[in-house]
Order: sequence, then C-alpha cells, then structure tokens
Amino acid sequence: MRNFNAKPVLLGFFHGILIAALLFSIMDLMYSNCIYREIVEHATSPEMTQEHKALAIMNAAHALLKPRTAFFGGKDSVSLGPIRIFNTSRTVLIFGGACGDACHVLGRALLTAGLEIRLVQMKVGDVYGGHIVMEVLIDGRWVVFDPSCNLSFRNPDGSLATFAEIGDNLPYFQIQAPVIREGNLTFKELRRTNWEKIPIILPAVRMALDWTIGREAREGISLRAYLLNSWLNFIVLLSVLYLILVLWSVKLWRSGALSMD
Repeated sequence: MRNFNAKPVLLGFFHGILIAALLFSIMDLMYSNCIYREIVEHATSPEMTQEHKALAIMNAAHALLKPRTAFFGGKDSVSLGPIRIFNTSRTVLIFGGACGDACHVLGRALLTAGLEIRLVQMKVGDVYGGHIVMEVLIDGRWVVFDPSCNLSFRNPDGSLATFAEIGDNLPYFQIQAPVIREGNLTFKELRRTNWEKIPIILPAVRMALDWTIGREAREGISLRAYLLNSWLNFIVLLSVLYLILVLWSVKLWRSGALSMD
C-alpha cells in the first residue's frame, strides 16, 4: 500500500488561504481609497494652494465626522474589536469622537491629496497620548492641525503656526483656542513616535537612527503616519509571506517531496 503524502494538500490549503486574504485585502484597499478620494475631490480644486487645500480637507473631514460623534460617541456596541485595525473605512462611517480617529481620517485624506503629515502625541499630565494632533508640511513648514476640534493655529502675522511657535507664545494661542488651556497643553512636551511601543525592536531602531541620522532628525519621524493605510501594509505583509510560501513550495517540488506517493 502506498503512503499518502499530506504535504501537497497542506501547501495547497495555505496557498488558497493566502490568495483569498490578498484578494479580500486588495478589494477593501480599493474601497477605502475611493472613500478618501471622494473626500478630497469634494473639498478641493486644482487651483488651491497647499494651505487652502489642507484647511479645506480638514473642514470637510470635520463636517463629515461631527454628526456621527453625537450618534455613535461612547457606544461600545458599535466597536468591531480587532477588525477596526484593518477596516480603515470604519472610522469614517462610525466615528466615536476620539482624537486619534479624527487624525486617522484627516491623515488619510491629506496623504491622498499628496500632502505630507506627522502624527503627534501630546502630553496631558504625565501621560503621552492624552491628546493626538498632527503636523502638515505646508510650504516647507510643519504646521499644527487639531482635526478633532477642526483647529489650525495662526501667528500674529496670519501664518499657520508650528509647535515651536505655539509653545513660545502660549498665552496668545490660549486666547485663540481655549481648548489649549482646558486640556492643559503646553505644546512643548510631545512625541511623534513611541519608541518603547515594541520592546527591543523599536529601541534598537531608535539607537540605529540616532547613530546614523542624529537624534534631532529621528525625533521628527512619525512611524504612525506610515501605518495609516492599514490594508496596504497588510497586503505588503501577505505578499512577503506568499513569496516565502512559493519559494518553499518550489524547493519541495524540486526535491520530489511533493509526490503524492
């Protein structure tokens, strides 16, 4: 009696699972990309400057999300648990009012419009991340946007303000935006990446960056800004895994290990 070789069946199963996951991820990526393109096209026009475009997108995102806050805010029953990590369109459809979610939506829209962003965790009391805002690169300057409050900050000369400018003239901006005072925000204690989030790995990356590009440049890196498009990142990961599976399958086939006998 011939012995049954289960390897071909198991490999076929894993190939099918990964291919199905890739196709599902690509479909959801296309869907979420369409949502953000619609937001950008609705809010902007080609002749707009970078500043007007960014402000218009923030206004549009806030107008889209604000009514959902009153309906969904604080309702745990609408949470999709781990699925929300990948379902990036969920935040647009079901918005609970969190500052991180508001930054997610505005960040995706601004990236879709071709603008550069950085997400920033601000310190409230002794805790980083008590409030999350973003920086947008406009005309060579990283200016501050607070999408959860639909706020930008203006210097006395009318220009959009950076973190340094707000922190150095806090009383002026407290009058302009009372939320600064209410939230006990200094605009000086902040971080763009939590380098302790993943033990060993991220601290090692931080040390390598400090050695290669310097601490000041490293502190300007916002890793989260590169991870906003969760489905795209998931597709890259699945593609790498599938490539490894294909190479392993070829190796087994060449060695004759995939024979059904």
